Amino acid sequence: MTEPIYNNEELVAEVLRLTLRCQESNPIEDDCARLSVLLAENPQARRIYLLSCKDTATLINCNSALAPEPAPSLTRFIKSSTNTIIVLALAACVVVAAGWTLFWSDWQQQDDSPVIAELEQAELVGRIVSLANVQWAEDATEFREWSRFAVGEAIRIEAGVVELMLENSTEIVLEGPADFQLMSPDKAMLNHGKLVARCGPEAVGFEVDSPDVKIVDQGTEFGVSVKQGMHTDVVVYDGKVDLSSRAGVTPLERRLTAGEALHVPRQGNSVRITEIRGDQYLTPQYPLDRGIGRSELILSVGDNLHSSETAKYYRVIGRGFREDCPAYVDRSYQWNGVDEAGIPPGLLGGDYVMTFNDDKIRKVEIELELAKPATLYVLFDDRIPTPEWLKKDFVNTGWDIGMDEVNIDREVKILSGVGPARSIDRVFSVWRQDISIASTITLGTIRQQQLEVNPHGVLESMYGVVVTDLIDPQLEAIY
Repeated sequence: MTEPIYNNEELVAEVLRLTLRCQESNPIEDDCARLSVLLAENPQARRIYLLSCKDTATLINCNSALAPEPAPSLTRFIKSSTNTIIVLALAACVVVAAGWTLFWSDWQQQDDSPVIAELEQAELVGRIVSLANVQWAEDATEFREWSRFAVGEAIRIEAGVVELMLENSTEIVLEGPADFQLMSPDKAMLNHGKLVARCGPEAVGFEVDSPDVKIVDQGTEFGVSVKQGMHTDVVVYDGKVDLSSRAGVTPLERRLTAGEALHVPRQGNSVRITEIRGDQYLTPQYPLDRGIGRSELILSVGDNLHSSETAKYYRVIGRGFREDCPAYVDRSYQWNGVDEAGIPPGLLGGDYVMTFNDDKIRKVEIELELAKPATLYVLFDDRIPTPEWLKKDFVNTGWDIGMDEVNIDREVKILSGVGPARSIDRVFSVWRQDISIASTITLGTIRQQQLEVNPHGVLESMYGVVVTDLIDPQLEAIY
């Protein structure tokens, strides 16, 4: 679907309408999704949104005796994994009705000049948009929610989470212990700690440095973890970054794309990070996925590829398999039920692995180490002939699951449907194996010969992996 074209006044009205709707205690998911798409696609909408947040902060400061307490944080709002720009700081934008009325009336009265031109005259600065359980470091500057954050200032925390919004639409989340400093409008330094950044089109070229590396954003979502004096880990969730380093034995100059990650040590050479877990790295869905990031069934995921061949990773999501969950680390595809009945109940809430879709052209074998007895499912694309290893070691359950292929490469962007039976593009069969003891299982390749082609030109998809507690045979009938 395509977004409607707005004039200046209509765009202001739509941004404010959706913002207020998403602030409600039970926000409508379609409204939040539409606002997120509008912010991702329309630079003027982002400008209006940021200015409304700025105005909100001013009203809160000026009317503290009248205004209610801001909502605690972003945690109660939906953050879709397919969004390229998060709906920033909505929960903190709660103000008295009179304040919004004045704000809106002021815009409505701009009859002689374009609304956007008026907005562009305003000056924006970085702001602290959310604090959660923060323990400030000794002698550190202590910030409040909606505090201004200027070039040269530092965030030094022993614990907790700080969310920072910059004027170039970059959102940065820090988890303590961390030492972060904004060196210029386009450059930051992370001396130690964990960070995840979302950078919109206006922020291309934004730089995050550590003692070991320089990371230059090319329009992306990426995470950085720095252990001072030892190493820096860089994880790309969406888009791409340019990574360089003079640390280690060999100088490093490399572009990382979605689904790739590198461990850069102070001494030695960089190596691939094979798996990413929400309890180890900050991710774009923080803090929602912190509660589902830990897997009690999957100890590790690996494969037969060497660091010299690839920098790709697998992402392990504990208890996270559900409608609209992301399928791959390098594609914005989602798993969904093929009909209104939804995802087969036996899969719901399982631990799962986001695999690398480009592996559909490789001879890749995945090794899965299980912590205890479990039921292992492989979700296999019906367009691909069933390989011998799958027929030999697994049983076809007769269940089907759908793939919603959100194609972000096309000129007209196709939005994903929400819920079962919505915009299902492909069907996968569900194969099952019961594992009676803790063990390491090898899953085979989907093809016998590696293809020397661009994987985006190959229509088939790599398989998915779901692990659940071992099903009691007496309960199978309910599935």
